[in-house]
Amino acid sequence: MAQILKEKAISPFWVCLAAGILGGLALMHVWWEEPSRLSVFADGLVRGRVERSLRQEADNAVMYLKAAQSFSETLVKRQIAEYVDLASSVLMATHKQLSGKLPDSEVQKILVESLRDARFLGGRGYYFIDDQEGRCILLPINPHLEGTSLMDNRDDRGVFIMRALIEAASQPGDRGFVRYRWYSPKDRREMADKISYVRRFAPFNWLVGAGEYLPVIEELVRSDSLARLREVRFGETGRLSILGLDDAILLSGDDSALDGQNAATVPVEIGDTVRRMRQMAQQGGGVMEYLWPHPLSGRLSLRLAWVSEPTDWGWVVVAAMHYSDYALAEEKTSDVSHRLFQSLETGLVLGLLIVIAAQWGWRWGPRRDERSGEVSGSSPSS
Repeated sequence: MAQILKEKAISPFWVCLAAGILGGLALMHVWWEEPSRLSVFADGLVRGRVERSLRQEADNAVMYLKAAQSFSETLVKRQIAEYVDLASSVLMATHKQLSGKLPDSEVQKILVESLRDARFLGGRGYYFIDDQEGRCILLPINPHLEGTSLMDNRDDRGVFIMRALIEAASQPGDRGFVRYRWYSPKDRREMADKISYVRRFAPFNWLVGAGEYLPVIEELVRSDSLARLREVRFGETGRLSILGLDDAILLSGDDSALDGQNAATVPVEIGDTVRRMRQMAQQGGGVMEYLWPHPLSGRLSLRLAWVSEPTDWGWVVVAAMHYSDYALAEEKTSDVSHRLFQSLETGLVLGLLIVIAAQWGWRWGPRRDERSGEVSGSSPSS
């Protein structure tokens, strides 16, 4: 009987393995249940996820602003092209009706005067006519220049405006766009970016055109963009903020009272934060923490944010959320991680029991004698 028990005993290797695994699980359980340990583990997971989420929100807003800026120029071009094409059609129809009935000089005068008082684009738009030699034929806002040569007229960046218009009308299709700077309707002492569209009027070899100031359309598009970005929400307190030039707060995200102010007109803590964000944006952007009024309590609260590089408009996009959201996400992650560990612990224990049971069954199960081929019993009483 003693010999049989000796042969059937479980190998010391399996006993040591079982003891080691169970002891390790016990130590891991104690370590995992320690709240500070669990918090550190969850903090690493959640913070990384939150930072990636904030960066994605900021990147999406930057892409939207780029599309809006591109749309500004596209909108300007479409609008002025429609007006010039319409005027060209009217001139062509009038010329066809009067040609041969009146002298060319009379026909030209009628055509010019038919466009002189036309206004569009909120009163900003008007038609101009020039000839291929650069002589101004119609310029309603500066009629004293009519009849003079504008061939050497340049903007404040050195662009020869008339030469560029003539070149555009010489392109295939006898039409084209020109971008230059001219005196703004808001301030006749300063120039602003302008886009003009010209078409060649073949009967008299004229250039018929119109233009629009890009900042005017951009201002409308920017206002619309800020309104749309103001509605963006992520999490409980996640908001977008937009900083403009000169440390201006164009959009504060969750406190509209700050909109339109700058770092010098807001409380010191907020002003310092705005300057830090601007500095970080100039250095390529990144993650930062700062104090900001909480949307629910109104008190200064710690916030985590991703700060973008400046856009083509000079704007800085900030995607941020308060730590109240961060703590909630951390708590959820901790709970999920805890349940995951408990499942792992249970699985390892069950797996170990199955291995031990299999070893025990192999020891006590029936066995075939290698010499006689007979099967020996495995009952402890045999």
